[in-house]
Amino acid sequence: LCAEPEVYRARYAERDKDPSVLDAVPWWLVDAGAALMGTLLAAADEGLGAGFLGGHALTGVTGILGVPHGVDVVGIVTLGPPADDRRSSSLDRAPRTGRVHRDHW
Repeated sequence: LCAEPEVYRARYAERDKDPSVLDAVPWWLVDAGAALMGTLLAAADEGLGAGFLGGHALTGVTGILGVPHGVDVVGIVTLGPPADDRRSSSLDRAPRTGRVHRDHW
């Protein structure tokens, strides 16, 4: 999963956009996240197992894959036959409260 920040900067430099928007939100990462979610949901719909490894943990992957300069590797999506289901140890944590708000903060 890759993003091209300069493509966004060029687009937001056009007359119908406000380039300062990119100072507040790096929209290339928002769109990458949406693409990732779509990919993971499509994989599940097809009965595939899927995982995501963040790009911060991928030293050297740009060279291995030949990713051009200016393209950021956000992460790697793995796809394949699903492994057997197993209970996640994260289920042993206490529930996190205050994460969902309705009608007001």
